[in-house]
Amino acid sequence: MKIIVADDEILQLNKLERAVSKAVTEAEICAFNDPLALMERIEKESGLGTDIAFLDIEMGPVSGIAIAKKLQSYNPKINIVFVTGYNEYAADAFELRASGYVAKPATEQKIRAEMENLRFPMPKPERSVKKLSVRCFGYFDVTVNGEPLKFKREKTKELLAFLIDRRGAVCTPREICACLWETDKFD
Repeated sequence: MKIIVADDEILQLNKLERAVSKAVTEAEICAFNDPLALMERIEKESGLGTDIAFLDIEMGPVSGIAIAKKLQSYNPKINIVFVTGYNEYAADAFELRASGYVAKPATEQKIRAEMENLRFPMPKPERSVKKLSVRCFGYFDVTVNGEPLKFKREKTKELLAFLIDRRGAVCTPREICACLWETDKFD
């Protein structure tokens, strides 16, 4: 997922970028504090392949509204979220069918709330699920996704086998030591 954040005030841009990166950890974030440079990049790279844009509205020579219109011309399903301290632009945002409107200062919580309610929802990233398999009959064997699990020490593997055999029952360190080292000196 590619996200643009834009604000002509460096401190606000830094806050916004931090909030977005915390709220959407798997995203590639491109930050811009110069709206003219952003417009040039949009033209040059056909919309930058952006999925979501968090835009300030008041950015000097080019407004966030103009940037949103340019981005929408390349990608009609882009999610535009305006981040501003001005309420009077809500009608313009509504007219553009913006996905959201965040009041400054941007926070991780506000960004998360907007991400949950995007006009064009983004697919959730797939989480890799690891499958642990343990074979107890014959030779004790542990695999993760079909690959043998490597233990640094043989006693670690024996301890895992012992704990599996106990099925969650309480055992004292003395019992564990007696089983793993098979000696009477712990009794």
